[in-house]
Amino acid sequence: MLRKLNLLVIGCGLVFGAQQGIAGEQYAQSTSQHHAAADKSANKHLAKTTPRKLTPSKLSTTQIIEKNARARGGLQAWRAVKSMQMTGVMDAGYIKPKPQLDPASTQLNRSLSRMGRIQAAMERAKQEQNPGKLVQVPFTMDLQRPRKQRLEVKYADATAVQVYDGKQGWKLRPYMKHDTVEAYSPQELKLAQLQTELDGPLLDYKAKGYKVNVEGMEQVNGKNAYRLKVAMPGDHVRHVWIDARTFLDVQIDETRKLGGKPRAVITALNDYKEVNGLKIPFEMVTHVEGASHTPPSKISVEKVTLNPRLGADVFAKP
Repeated sequence: MLRKLNLLVIGCGLVFGAQQGIAGEQYAQSTSQHHAAADKSANKHLAKTTPRKLTPSKLSTTQIIEKNARARGGLQAWRAVKSMQMTGVMDAGYIKPKPQLDPASTQLNRSLSRMGRIQAAMERAKQEQNPGKLVQVPFTMDLQRPRKQRLEVKYADATAVQVYDGKQGWKLRPYMKHDTVEAYSPQELKLAQLQTELDGPLLDYKAKGYKVNVEGMEQVNGKNAYRLKVAMPGDHVRHVWIDARTFLDVQIDETRKLGGKPRAVITALNDYKEVNGLKIPFEMVTHVEGASHTPPSKISVEKVTLNPRLGADVFAKP
């Protein structure tokens, strides 16, 4: 059975400031309702999150952020980006195969033989561990300063939309049989207001009202990385890991209340490519720590356009 389509993208949200409320709500539903094996191809990109002892940082917070800005293409170049469009595909969920017991095991089980019951139980367990067929859907995300976002996802001949104009948000979810436009819930609106600008949380962080401090160094996917704590208004905290060699963002996280419990939502940033002189990750893999039964969600960006012309209607109520 296809798990409810999570309209994106906690990963994009953490990196590029896309709205996260709807994604978080539906990710929570999939976390509490579905039990599928993790996608091995996605898992290999995820950093281990077991708490580790930090080693002292060799650089100050200011030095790390300055090097990060240069590695990403330069502070002035990013300031010149007023809008951005990303297109690609994202993981939508899995279609579970229908249970099919081996006829021999079924017959043995009916005969009440102990071996037959064991074989049937093993067959059921094997099928339950199969996550099924991965479904990917195309998406288009439009971002514009100040903190405006529109996401469209096409699935089963229908288009789902979520829009945030910087103050208000709306969603249209036909795949969940919601054929009318709905306003964001208070929780979704609160999360939307916490989104960062399209250039992420570190660039011009003081102007955004954030406080950033380096906490130390640790290994992320076998590489040394600086861990930065980003304190946002309202006591909201995120962490960003900066590769000690390339000075690009390699991982970002935050604590979210999912399924009624606080959990770390962790996004690995991979496959950086240069777009008009700016370095942008083209793959983001997000998972919820402690939710091993919920497969990670991967976003594969295929094209990024900087400063596209986006009319006011793009961010208006659908």
